[in-house]
Amino acid sequence: WGPWNGIDARLRLNIDGAVDENVRAHIRLVHEGDISTTYARNLDNSIDSNYKSTRIDQAYVAGKFDNFTLQIGRDDLYTGKGLIIDDKQFSGVKAGTVIDNVSIDGFWGKDIGGIKTGSADIRAALGDVNLGANFVKYGEDHFWGINGDTKIGEATLNAEYVKNTDTKANGYLVGVTMGYYTVSYRDIEA
Repeated sequence: WGPWNGIDARLRLNIDGAVDENVRAHIRLVHEGDISTTYARNLDNSIDSNYKSTRIDQAYVAGKFDNFTLQIGRDDLYTGKGLIIDDKQFSGVKAGTVIDNVSIDGFWGKDIGGIKTGSADIRAALGDVNLGANFVKYGEDHFWGINGDTKIGEATLNAEYVKNTDTKANGYLVGVTMGYYTVSYRDIEA
């Protein structure tokens, strides 16, 4: 897109409340805008002299019942290490449980454009290595991935391999995380 001459500002307001000891509600209001005297450019390179956006990008009710979690509403969706899906504003149902130290999480719903989306994540620890597998159905496309991470001193080594079973496209990432900082290399086909 064209040159960016503006100063982007974002304000997020999180509102959380407990319904009872097992159920909580969450809403996040987001306001974005250009606060400079020079203006942002749109994707078509036209000048947007009044760029502002206010929306509720998260709104859900979540509960934990013994070894089972359930969440209904709009939230971000993240699977594996984020190569297949790491996106915002999916509406639907998330559920999860842990069985014999194996975590199982799933989602069924739609993205903001109305595309039906489903995902399943399975994670387990094998010694000092955390292993995972995930499956995503996004519209008519099907994806799967495997991932892992392990600590090496103060650093965490991350890796993920993903595949689109319809187009045979694939991708991978490797990275190192220390504290709040991550350096990674990604190679993913369209």
